[in-house]
Amino acid sequence: MVTLIRINLADRTVVHTSFRLDAARFVGIWVLLDARDKVWTGWGRAVHVYDPDTDTVLSYPLPGFASLQLPPPAYDDFDGNFVGLVMDPSGEIWAAASNVAAVFGFNPTLEKWDRTIRLVWFNPYSFTQLAAPKPGLLIVSGYQSPVPNASVPVFARVNTANGDVATVTAHPVREYALIGQDQAVFIDETQALGTVNLTTGQVTMLAANAPINANGARFAPDANGHVWFSMVSYRNIGIGSVDLSTGAITTYTFPYVDRPGVVLPDDCPSGAFHCIPSSAVADVGVQAIDIDANQNVWVVTEQPGANDPHLRAPIMAPVIELKVGRS
Repeated sequence: MVTLIRINLADRTVVHTSFRLDAARFVGIWVLLDARDKVWTGWGRAVHVYDPDTDTVLSYPLPGFASLQLPPPAYDDFDGNFVGLVMDPSGEIWAAASNVAAVFGFNPTLEKWDRTIRLVWFNPYSFTQLAAPKPGLLIVSGYQSPVPNASVPVFARVNTANGDVATVTAHPVREYALIGQDQAVFIDETQALGTVNLTTGQVTMLAANAPINANGARFAPDANGHVWFSMVSYRNIGIGSVDLSTGAITTYTFPYVDRPGVVLPDDCPSGAFHCIPSSAVADVGVQAIDIDANQNVWVVTEQPGANDPHLRAPIMAPVIELKVGRS
């Protein structure tokens, strides 16, 4: 069962909409909202669209790999399933599948899969990200194996008009987010934070050891030249922001509570650096960060725990708002 949750930010009312999807070969779910407020999801080996006006779901499975003249995935049941989804400026939906050296285009108007671009020299994988910064361009992260039992991160651009694939930079980009049509912010495999020009490949480093979750950075640029991220450091979690002009990082630790409305006593030594109460659970799993039109920061976490008095986690509510000017 998949549940879409709509939150009215004005009055905090919540609407739940549930529908069933096939659980076979499930890896994750990727969600897009189009200009007509239809919700598109990538799930397994299909895209699904939910129309809130008619309360219906339609599914469009990816054609078989043989029909696309691609070899079938060779490793396990999870390979071949979608690990990324993005909508480009023309409205085409692009998907990447684990350990399949291609990206696939779906035309919502024609309601069919109409494009396959081979990546040839590298594969998407479980942490792959897709981005469509401007017409005719896709950015794809993945990996290649130059020798057996070894993998090297790949950060590439794809020309969707002619299918050309080229490396943006050889820097080991782990996770990234667009900050305009020609630039992205990234965290690499050494926990270093930087930016990269998507046209020239020029890398500018901002911090050598940033307190960012490299397996779930959840980057979210705001309108004031900052990028927000999921913050993880020693016994300290929450969100943070980096000033792209100076590289200065500010962190905001989540509140720690024992029961809803009851603050956990702080047993940290006076003046301790990056310390949280000893009985707090380490990670609530930030799933998403978003910035609203008023530049307030919204965070969705994995662990709500609202009705469990024994679950000691940093946050006891699934959606948290950080208001402008507040700490």
